[in-house]
Amino acid sequence: MEFAKLFESGVIGDLTLKNRIFFPAMSSWLAGVNGEPTEDLIAHYERIARGGAGLVVVETVMLPPLDENLIALSKRFVKTLRSCVGSP
Repeated sequence: MEFAKLFESGVIGDLTLKNRIFFPAMSSWLAGVNGEPTEDLIAHYERIARGGAGLVVVETVMLPPLDENLIALSKRFVKTLRSCVGSP
């Protein structure tokens, strides 16, 4: 297989990845009108993770003014953001 190493595990510092497939940060335009994470945004990252990427970097986090980008406006969004990465 030409890209066999792509499917081998990889290590970045203390982090071991199941493969070397990388999903980079990009705007999905799925955040809510106030910049909050939405169910659609969470489902978007769940689909990517289930697709098998070894490393997923979440999209840009904007500060006001915003246009439906994920935004770091309030601590109240932290719980929802953590659900994107499966963190308690």
